[in-house]
Amino acid sequence: MVSRVPEPTETCRDLATFVREVTDDDLSARFRDVAVRAFVDTVCLAVAGAAERGGELTTATLGDLAGDAGTAPVVGSAEPLPLTDAVCANCTAAHQHDYDDTSLVTHNHPSAPVVPTVLTLAGQQQLSGRDALTAYAVGVETQYALAERMDTDAHVGRGWHATPTLGTFGATATTCWLRSLDVSTVEHALRIAASMPAGLQTNFGTMTKPLHVGHAARSGVTAALLAEKGFTGGEGALDGATGFFEVYADGRTGGDADVLADAWRVMDDETYHLKKYPCCSSSHPALGALERLRADHDLSPATVDGVRVAAPEWTRDELQYPDPATPLESKFSMEHAVASAVVDGSPAEDAFSASGLADEAVAAMREAIEYDVDPTVSYGEYTTTVAVDLVDGRTLTETVSDPPGSHSNPLTDDELRGKFLRTAGPVLGEGTADSLYDDLRSLTDLSDLDGVVATLTG
Repeated sequence: MVSRVPEPTETCRDLATFVREVTDDDLSARFRDVAVRAFVDTVCLAVAGAAERGGELTTATLGDLAGDAGTAPVVGSAEPLPLTDAVCANCTAAHQHDYDDTSLVTHNHPSAPVVPTVLTLAGQQQLSGRDALTAYAVGVETQYALAERMDTDAHVGRGWHATPTLGTFGATATTCWLRSLDVSTVEHALRIAASMPAGLQTNFGTMTKPLHVGHAARSGVTAALLAEKGFTGGEGALDGATGFFEVYADGRTGGDADVLADAWRVMDDETYHLKKYPCCSSSHPALGALERLRADHDLSPATVDGVRVAAPEWTRDELQYPDPATPLESKFSMEHAVASAVVDGSPAEDAFSASGLADEAVAAMREAIEYDVDPTVSYGEYTTTVAVDLVDGRTLTETVSDPPGSHSNPLTDDELRGKFLRTAGPVLGEGTADSLYDDLRSLTDLSDLDGVVATLTG
């Protein structure tokens, strides 16, 4: 029989203290730069995602349920929604293209549940750009702190999608900080949130994967608002015998160091990156390897006989579609991503559209892609080797461990601006998108976010 004796609550208390005590002064200049770039990246994807079919359906359905009750801003819509519904719609939009930042330390997309939550709350209360960055820092660092204290390999190995499971707590922490809740209230908010995480990897490649993120953020905000009203959660909700760590993974595994003393983990995470390619990050090292080979050799369907990819075993959990039937499935296909890179070079947004999926040259090249696993690569590492067999009998080989966009191989400012304009530009208009990019890059100088929110809601 499971013991019902209250269990230790160090993690909740540590995180609650951290959330309450963080100030803008705790953010280093380097962290601010990382955070601003993440903000820029996530916003453009929310704009683009809101205009996608999944984003439109989410907003329309929530609007039907809410009627005229809304007051919170919704990206891509002049019609507001109730606060938690708006958070759901905006965070769902941010993950719609699966083009948002990612990490193998957290095994998730840390910004998608947080940035839109901050912007939605900015429509309810006055926030400066520095407030927004600090709230973002709290939400992302909370996810890293939890990942440090649990076996994330076991967690995702069981089929959980860690973006919503950890992102629920990130949205909770962000909301608690923005509403200046005291330590005890934050602790209860985290306990409440511990009963809310959900999201299964089996829904990768469908509209439901982005919805995971919206649902998680809505749950996280709800947990904070309930706690603010005096709602309580049980001791041991994270560390206990039937708490989050035990139920969702294999128990707590470490992380006894002071949370704030170790901040900010994202800056030391060499697996964290802003995506260069609009598809699942598990294929990015292979795409990076092909990009390097293409720089020195003539790679095309006419010169390539086949491509062999040896990737980490864990990538199989995510890249589930060798012969994708829909554009969303194509984002989770190593074969499609690599074939697109051979045919067209560095794959852009169109490669994972209906026309990209139907491209006859890409479809033919997919048949020539051999995707296998390399059992020598540890779980949670990116190292991937690509061997390109040429029609002249030669074989070109390249190995990549750090995908483009990581701290050691970051997107240039021009690449980030280009990504912003390619994704947000068709929705907002190039001139408006360009101005919004400049505003967000100067986020620390903004006294309020009113103009940003007004642009996003049209």
